Formats: sequence, C-alpha cells, structure tokens
Amino acid sequence: MPHSTYTDSPEHLAEVAELGKEMGARVHLHVSETLMENEDVHTRFGKTPTEVLRDTKILDLPTVYGHGVHLSDSDIEISLAKSASVAHCPGSNLKLNSGVADITKYKAAGLKVGLGTDGCSSSNDLDMWAVIRLAAHLVSLNHGAKAVDVASIIRSATIESAEALGLGDRVGSVEVGKEADLIAVDLSALHLMPIHDVMALLVYAVGRSDVSDVWVAGDRVVRDRVLTHVDSLSLSTRVAERVKALDSLK
Repeated sequence: MPHSTYTDSPEHLAEVAELGKEMGARVHLHVSETLMENEDVHTRFGKTPTEVLRDTKILDLPTVYGHGVHLSDSDIEISLAKSASVAHCPGSNLKLNSGVADITKYKAAGLKVGLGTDGCSSSNDLDMWAVIRLAAHLVSLNHGAKAVDVASIIRSATIESAEALGLGDRVGSVEVGKEADLIAVDLSALHLMPIHDVMALLVYAVGRSDVSDVWVAGDRVVRDRVLTHVDSLSLSTRVAERVKALDSLK
C-alpha cells in the first residue's frame, strides 16, 4: 500500500495502480494532509497530490484519501469523477496542526466523507466519539453553528465510512441482510439528561463510557461494558511487560 505522493515516486504509484487493477484492490493513502505536502509535491511535479494520483492511474482504483485537508476545487472535481472518498481525521489534524478539512464543502460537492482517528502516534486514544464531536465543532468553526447537520455527522461515522471502504452493502446501517455490527448506548447517565434530540446527544454529549454493549457480525463482544472475548487484566499485564522490555532497549 503506498503512503503518499511525497514519499512514493510517480513510477512506484503507477506500478501500484497496475497491480491493484490486476488484484481488484482498493487503495488508501495520505493525500493533501498539510499545506507543506501540497507545496512539496507541486515543487517536484508541478501538480497537486490529487493530480499526481490521477495521472498515475491510482484514482482508477477505489481510493480513500487519508485526511484530504487541503483539496482545491479542481481536486474535488477530479476526486468526484474518479469516485474517491475522504477519511476525515479531525483529532489528528488538530494535534499536528495540519489544518481543518472543509467537509461541508466536500459533502455539498458530492464527495463521500468518512470519519477516522488516524494512528496512535498522532491520535493517541483512538476515540471515535471524540472524533464525531470534533467533526461537528469544526463544521461550526468553518461555517457557523447553524451549519452543523448532526445527522450528516453520524452518517460520516457510519454508512459513509462503510461505503468509502467498499463495505456499504455489508455494514454501516441497520438493514435486513446486513451484518449485525451494532452498539447499544446507555442514555440513563446524568450527564446525558435532559434528552431532547437523540442525534444531537450522540454527537455532542455521548462518550465511549456510555456504550454498554457491542456486537460484531452478531457476536456480542461487549456485554454490560465488559469484554466477552478478552481478559482485560491479562492483556494490560502483557502490555506493561512489553513496554518494560522495550524501555530496556533505550
């Protein structure tokens, strides 16, 4: 899997595109995460990262842009024509001072926008509820509080993320025939009261501690806030041992 247009040469990207076509693969890579990236790629190739991906045939494959913070109007048009999607990672973008993706503009143009955490090194606790809330707050920052569509934010966290990954026919919404990937949210906590608008509550107030149960493909992997297939104490002990071993190598 390629990393980006600033670490992978056009020749390598073209090879990936050819191999991906043979394998029927999907591609995920960093695209326009920072202004510095855009400037570097333009200096080297005279193009935006999106234009490089188009010209190397990467965008002939189903492609997900990691971040897509700084897409030009032309980039958006190219991405739409090639059915690319954006994985919006607001927590990582804010921590690294990458910028703020205008997902309202992207969605209005027709781009699918999913939500993501990015990796542990740039997002730390991988909390999707924090990502959901940040995504809404950044829409407000860009366009005003009245521009926030909480249902659209929830769609980005669910069905649009699934569709971006090519899994929209299997997961991402509750429908007959789809896999039962579900969560149960306990709305009885005092910090969630009073309840007026459940969708707004999910976006602005609910956190991971409010999730009581989780099913993956119908398998109940969390019951009453307890993991059913993982010994948490044993796992935390093993992690501590590994960290101690790694620290000894310093």
